Amino acid sequence: MFKTLRWLLIVPMAVAGWFIAFAAGIQLLGLVDYFCPADLQVSGTCQHPAANLFEDFLLVAAAAASAVLVLVSATMTAPSYKPQVAAATLILGLAVAAWAFLETGALGAFIGACVAGSITFWRLLHHNRERPTCNPYQFELFI
Repeated sequence: MFKTLRWLLIVPMAVAGWFIAFAAGIQLLGLVDYFCPADLQVSGTCQHPAANLFEDFLLVAAAAASAVLVLVSATMTAPSYKPQVAAATLILGLAVAAWAFLETGALGAFIGACVAGSITFWRLLHHNRERPTCNPYQFELFI
């Protein structure tokens, strides 16, 4: 029963990981206007030259954090077949990132998500390969 529940929770956990990264990115974007000097604000947006650079950096960082959180949450939720779940999540995530790039033209966010997703995928494979396999008879008492 618990195993079935974990399989059913893979997609909601991945969506929750994406939502956390998205909400954090939106909240951090609000800091740009908050710390902008009053004389550089026009119609509620900051006209400081560094503001656009910081907004672009936040967009790339939020896309990278989204890729990491989605991959980790989906893979760690899966009760078994973790490398296969990670691979499927990576492929689906790359497809979503490509679609978002085609819709918005945000090349930095696309590259950030692809690089962070690929590195996270490699680390998850490496982590799951190092885990010792469980011997079902290792806890038997021999009398």
